[in-house]
Amino acid sequence: MKWKIFAVSNYILLLLYGFLFYMAVEFSISSGNFTNAEIHEGFLLMSVLLIVFLNSLFNIYIFHKHLPNKPLRRLQTIFLFFFNTLYGISLIIILLASITELRSSWTSNDDIAFIYFLSAIVLLTLILGTYIFIMQFFVTRAINQKVKTLQEKIINDIGH
Repeated sequence: MKWKIFAVSNYILLLLYGFLFYMAVEFSISSGNFTNAEIHEGFLLMSVLLIVFLNSLFNIYIFHKHLPNKPLRRLQTIFLFFFNTLYGISLIIILLASITELRSSWTSNDDIAFIYFLSAIVLLTLILGTYIFIMQFFVTRAINQKVKTLQEKIINDIGH
């Protein structure tokens, strides 16, 4: 059950952050003039959105390609560790940036719908993102254990 939740969580974040990345690109194309600080912030935002999107995509690939009977190759294990590291950093950036944005939105009396929308995205990201981040540490071991169990079953079936 926990791996189905892991897969569904990745699908949700894949769709959400794919949409947010698309909206960020659309906004940057349609807006035009930016200061250097806004360009740097926009680049960081798009990088974080892309990292979360690619991490979810890679997790879905691993989930469907390797479960239940294909072991991970060494390069895939390295990518999994690399993505998990970037993903953890991205979650921290999302949390800090969201707290800053929400604080400034509350004090400047911004649109309440925007504040609720941003709060919902942050809450969803923190819940699903933290779950995915933790479970990624166990993916390799779980896949290898399932492969080992399946191989032992096949060997036992041949022997009988």
